[in-house]
Amino acid sequence: MQNNVSNPNKGTLPEPGAMSMDEIEKAMIIKTLTYYNQNISQVAKALGLSRGALYRRFEKYGIDISKNTFD
Repeated sequence: MQNNVSNPNKGTLPEPGAMSMDEIEKAMIIKTLTYYNQNISQVAKALGLSRGALYRRFEKYGIDISKNTFD
């Protein structure tokens, strides 16, 4: 089975225990940003977060939404 820890955006799941919850949450936020073309309202709604909570996650994980790349 392929270990996908180095690139969580590929679409396959990593091995159990290979990623922390923070890493999983960051990857999900990045995937959702890409899916909704950086529409913050839609991303927040899809993730079940308020816009404020989503912006706090951006700060927590160092996600710069002013760039087109998030890694």
